[in-house]
Amino acid sequence: MVQQITLLELIKILHEMSYYEIFVLLSSFYTFWVRIMWFISLIFIFSGYKADLIGSILLVMVVVVSICGFFIGNIYPRFFCYKHHNNTYCLSRNATIVIDITTHHIPLMIHILLMHYGYWNINREYIMSGILITIITLLIYISVKNPFKIYFSQEAIKLFRKT
Repeated sequence: MVQQITLLELIKILHEMSYYEIFVLLSSFYTFWVRIMWFISLIFIFSGYKADLIGSILLVMVVVVSICGFFIGNIYPRFFCYKHHNNTYCLSRNATIVIDITTHHIPLMIHILLMHYGYWNINREYIMSGILITIITLLIYISVKNPFKIYFSQEAIKLFRKT
């Protein structure tokens, strides 16, 4: 069964879930893994370890996530769905916009601000490494998780066409 929910209903459902269930839910999204790499990399960057290389790799990853998030949230299918037990929950349009901005675009802005204030410099030779690592991680993600099932649920698309 597919249900359309608001942001407050999502918070209520997440509150009822165990930490493990929340982790399993979040781990199905590529954005989650990029955020983990981002936070770990920030620790390395602030400790002075190869900041330019890590910053360049993360720049490519964060830009890809931001573009894909914009596409999924605003162009097609324009909603996010997730499964919990036997139910599929699809966020309302407003909730999708809020989650898209907070999880995809604000981290990109933070990354650009950190670059602007000199925490790392973009080196052209590192950008190719960033693109290669991003492609590799995307291929691993696609082979381990099926993002087309996660983001483009046919059952959910039918529901949203009716509303």
